[in-house]
Amino acid sequence: MEKKAFGKNVLINRDKIKLNIYGSDEIWNFSNAYHGYDPFYFGQNNNLNKIAYAVSIGRSNANLTDLNLKNDISIYLEKFNKISVRDQNTFLFVKKLTNLEPEIVLDPTLIYTPKILNDQNYISLKIKEEYAIVYGTVFSANQQKLINEFCKKRNLKIISVGYYNRWIKNNHLGLNPTNFIDVLKNSSYVFTSMFHGAMFSVKFSKQFYFSLDPIRKNKIESFFNNLNLNDRIILDDINENYIDYKELNKTLNLLILKSQKFLGDNIRQFYK
Repeated sequence: MEKKAFGKNVLINRDKIKLNIYGSDEIWNFSNAYHGYDPFYFGQNNNLNKIAYAVSIGRSNANLTDLNLKNDISIYLEKFNKISVRDQNTFLFVKKLTNLEPEIVLDPTLIYTPKILNDQNYISLKIKEEYAIVYGTVFSANQQKLINEFCKKRNLKIISVGYYNRWIKNNHLGLNPTNFIDVLKNSSYVFTSMFHGAMFSVKFSKQFYFSLDPIRKNKIESFFNNLNLNDRIILDDINENYIDYKELNKTLNLLILKSQKFLGDNIRQFYK
């Protein structure tokens, strides 16, 4: 018999559930501009086994000052069997509220590749010329100028994917996930202001540059620090040094194994 287990009008058979996994990304962003604090994502009314994977509080301040909110979230977090986060800001947040140190793990896109992302049947857009992609919209006038000069110098066509940028002639907004990944994989360079733009660039060993969006600053900083990628941030100019992926992947592969181990160990104990 299906029963309402917890919140959000989700009907599930509680007798068959051994573990709930919460995550990832900004589900714990209690100051999110769209939905604010949502106790559902902290496990409200869910007394089943639960872990958190690669969660983030985003740009929220780890020093929570609202005492009632602090007390509520502390109670919820303490009921998790295990917690992992994706950035130092969220690490400090969890530690301050629970006195426990969560593991810092990678975004799921870096530890698994669905087969559909390699399925050529889902690819309709192929670009013949050499090109660079722009993914995101947070680029200052100076950054736009730098990107245009950089690509002109290399005779690269500029393609905007996923978002409309009026300073770019070629905008492709309706790509499905498989086609998006294909376009990114076959690009010469990636310019992005999106967290996952950086994740996919690293996943596919792309030369990329990042425009630091304040909304994503906390999440991306920990990742860049771990992999020595801070020179990818576009400041007053574009650093033309290449990323040495042979060296970077030594660290990345260790982080991938650590992240997979967190999930494997904490799932396996409930499904022996």
